Amino acid sequence: MSPEEKPVKQPVNEGVSEEQDVLRHLANDSTAPDNMATSIEGLPTPKASSSLKKRLIALIIAIVALIVGMGVLVYYLVQPVKISDRDADTTAQRKDTAKPKADTTLTAAGLVKDLKLSVGGEDVIDATTPKIKPDGYGFYVNIYREKNSYGTKVVGSKQQVDTQRALLRTRLKQKGFTETVYQESSDDANFAADYKTKNVACLVSGFTPLNTSGVDANKYEVTLGCADISVYQSVAKKANLFAQAYASESKQDIATMSFSTPTVTKSSVAGYSRAEIAISGAEYSAVGGFAGLFYQTPDTLWHFFVGTQNILLCSQYNTPDIKKAYVGEKCMSSDGQQESTVSL
Repeated sequence: MSPEEKPVKQPVNEGVSEEQDVLRHLANDSTAPDNMATSIEGLPTPKASSSLKKRLIALIIAIVALIVGMGVLVYYLVQPVKISDRDADTTAQRKDTAKPKADTTLTAAGLVKDLKLSVGGEDVIDATTPKIKPDGYGFYVNIYREKNSYGTKVVGSKQQVDTQRALLRTRLKQKGFTETVYQESSDDANFAADYKTKNVACLVSGFTPLNTSGVDANKYEVTLGCADISVYQSVAKKANLFAQAYASESKQDIATMSFSTPTVTKSSVAGYSRAEIAISGAEYSAVGGFAGLFYQTPDTLWHFFVGTQNILLCSQYNTPDIKKAYVGEKCMSSDGQQESTVSL
């Protein structure tokens, strides 16, 4: 530039900011990006503004998503480890296999026959069975009067009996029976435990043989007695009316008492009947059982009369209904010396 030449001053638009002026030059610059095109007033076009908003929104969404994702990750990291459904199923299967499942086709007769062979036992007629509370009833049942129990026993030295008792217990548990031990001692052969499945109930019992000279070393004994649960259900159904009458009139709690099959006899007086049923505590070692005497009146209701272990005095038949139900039954005179009968 020569000394004579002076720089030409570019006109400045009043009221236009420096930033707007820059944008104007960028608009005239062919190298400027397309998205930076400006309006004739020097302001960004709607196209540029919209693009900027979209980028800001996208950035905000990304930041929010990152925060949420990190929160979810932290949540799962601090949670306790849970067993998956598949692992839970596997655990349940292991528990099931840990305890043998009971054979639902098992019967008392078949079970005793099998175990008799295992221990080399002998048959027992009317074997003692456990007292159990059948489903649906509020009392225990004793089936000692039934002919549907099966049993076997082993008699011998204490060592022989201990060995066979252990074998019986093992075999029963292997077949899925639940064991409840009432009495056990390492010093003698006294033992009592019941075993129960859905179909069968059993009692394993043993005792130390005593005589006037002491222990008879070759007559230790262990006995197995079993019955089908269906037998208990049948007896409970027959005994239910008497159990309820006993509870109502004696004010006793029957939840811990056992009842057996009632023996019912019609009276010579029309509309009247009498019944006898064995009643005792439900525990294995319960003592003090008695015969429960009942009578039925013409309205078909059963009433509890008395519990006894002996022949009653004639004076105890002291109401017209009781006399009509028991007329002709044996009774004792007031002094207990002479036998007589109930009369109207």
